[in-house]
Amino acid sequence: MKFARSMVLLGGLIDVVSAQVPTVTSGGVVNASSGSPTNPPGSLILIFGTNMGSKLGLSKASSTPLSTQLAIGSDKVSAKVNGIPAPVFYVVNTQCPLGICSQASVQLPWGAVAGSANATVALNGHDSQPQQITVGEFSPGMFTLTQNGVGMALAFNAVAITVNGKPTLAIAQPSGSVPGLTAVPAKAGDHLFVYATGLGPVTPKIDDGLAPCALSGCKPTDRQRTTTTQPQVLVGGVSAHIEFSGLAPQFVGVYQLQFTVPAGVSPGNAVPLQIKIGGAESDPAKVTIAVQ
Repeated sequence: MKFARSMVLLGGLIDVVSAQVPTVTSGGVVNASSGSPTNPPGSLILIFGTNMGSKLGLSKASSTPLSTQLAIGSDKVSAKVNGIPAPVFYVVNTQCPLGICSQASVQLPWGAVAGSANATVALNGHDSQPQQITVGEFSPGMFTLTQNGVGMALAFNAVAITVNGKPTLAIAQPSGSVPGLTAVPAKAGDHLFVYATGLGPVTPKIDDGLAPCALSGCKPTDRQRTTTTQPQVLVGGVSAHIEFSGLAPQFVGVYQLQFTVPAGVSPGNAVPLQIKIGGAESDPAKVTIAVQ
C-alpha cells in the first residue's frame, strides 16, 4: 500500500514538472511589429507558446541593458536562438483552456545568421523543444496602435506643431481618432517619425540587450546607431526624404525612421505607409497615416 501511494505521489510530481516545461508554438516566432515569420538579427521578436512562468499577467524588464533571464517571482525565463542567449524584454502569461498561454518579447541576437535557426524558451532551466524559425537580414515592419502591425501607424511629428496655441508632438492620424493623444493629419513638409523593426545592421555596432541611450535619457557621450542600408519610405506611393534611419534612442531592438512627408500625396484618413529596404518591403496595404 505504501508503495502504491508512493507511485501516486510520484505520478503527481511528474505531472507538475511536465506542466512547468514551456513550449514554443509551431510558426509562433514572428517579427514584433509586423507579425512576419522572417526575423532579422537585432530586432524585437515575439515568441508564442505555453508555460513561460506560473504567474499570470505582464512581467517586464525595468532597465537596460536587457538581461538574458527575466525573473517572474520565483521563476526564471530565458530564450535562445541557435544556442545564443536572447535578451528578454517581457513575458505575458494568461489562463487559457489548456493551461497557461504565453507570449515573450525578446531581442533576436545580432549574431544570428540568416537562414533556418532553432528557437527555445526555458523556465527554471527546463528547455522547450526547439522550434525552427527563419532569420533574414531585413524584414521591415512598423508598430501600430493595435499592436499587431495593422492599421494606424505610431507616426508622430518629430518637430512640434501648434495645436490650440500650444506646441504638440501630434500623431499623424484623423482628428479625434486616438483617445488620450492629439491627432492631426500630416501635411506636405511635416517631419514625422515611426517606430519599426527589421531594418538590419547598424553602425557603430551595439551589443545585445543595449539601447543607444538609457531609459532615463541620452547623455552627450551616447552615440546614434544608423542603419548601414538606407531604406525607402513611401507615403501613398510617393517616395519621402529620409532624415534618419537607425535605432530608437531608448528601446532595445526597435528602430526609428524620420522622414519628410512629400508633396503630391492624395489626402485621406488611411494613406498607405510603406518601407522598402535591401530587397524586402512591408505590406503597403497594412499600415496607414492620415494626410490632409
